[in-house]
Amino acid sequence: RLRTPLTVLRLNAASLGEGPAAEQTRSAVQQLEHEVDTIIRTAREQRPQTQGGQSEAGCDASEVIRERMGFWSALAEDEGREVRLAG
Repeated sequence: RLRTPLTVLRLNAASLGEGPAAEQTRSAVQQLEHEVDTIIRTAREQRPQTQGGQSEAGCDASEVIRERMGFWSALAEDEGREVRLAG
């Protein structure tokens, strides 16, 4: 579910043509894809496994997102951008 909007962003960024703004947008999409992959990988690694490979409980997704927001909010602040988390 997280990757579908990223795919749309990547396709839109690819259609921007050339120039600094287009390249910056593509770079930001690539960084965001990396962050989503990190969130998914972290969630999978933290998932406890029972016999048969079935998990009884998942990770705390809100904690993973809080950790990633800490990273991204510092970067946004450095660039004078606002970061908001809803929900």
